[in-house]
Amino acid sequence: MLILLSDFLQISEDILHLCKKNLWEEVETLQNKRALLMKSINSTELPSDKQELDKCQQLTKLAQLIDLQILKASDLRKKNLYSEIKANNKSKKMNTAYKC
Repeated sequence: MLILLSDFLQISEDILHLCKKNLWEEVETLQNKRALLMKSINSTELPSDKQELDKCQQLTKLAQLIDLQILKASDLRKKNLYSEIKANNKSKKMNTAYKC
């Protein structure tokens, strides 16, 4: 499970990096890969070893922190796209009104 969580954490970090660079198509590809990895993690038994379980908890907490950053970046992207759409719609309305 540690290997799966480590891979999940790495993909999450990669997604965050791509979000910051506005490479959203690549983000989508990694999100799909991460979703498949999450299914594998969910179907894996928790470790019985206390130290390994503690390490899994640490990795999970780190992944959650990264997810919050990804969510913030995604929300900002959504707001920016909405603003662009509104501006574009306003521009189209103004052009249409001018042509009439």
